Amino acid sequence: MTQANLHLPKLVEDQLASLAAAEGVSVDEFVSQAVQEKVRQFTTMRMLQARAAGVTRTDFDAALATIPDAAPIPGDELPEGWTGLKK
Repeated sequence: MTQANLHLPKLVEDQLASLAAAEGVSVDEFVSQAVQEKVRQFTTMRMLQARAAGVTRTDFDAALATIPDAAPIPGDELPEGWTGLKK
């Protein structure tokens, strides 16, 4: 593993220590997990942006048109009284 020195404001350091303790892990492990999670987020976002590049609204609508009109599976229904998204 690589070692890194961090310069954090005292408040952040205190919060970090408290969060790590609450999770039952060391500060090093908490920071490592947080950095790994953030790297995954950026990697996923970049992959999705690359896949979406060049796709038009027409392409999107065409893909949606291939989905059959069927009742939702049990437990996946909209809440009773739902009228749509508010604008």
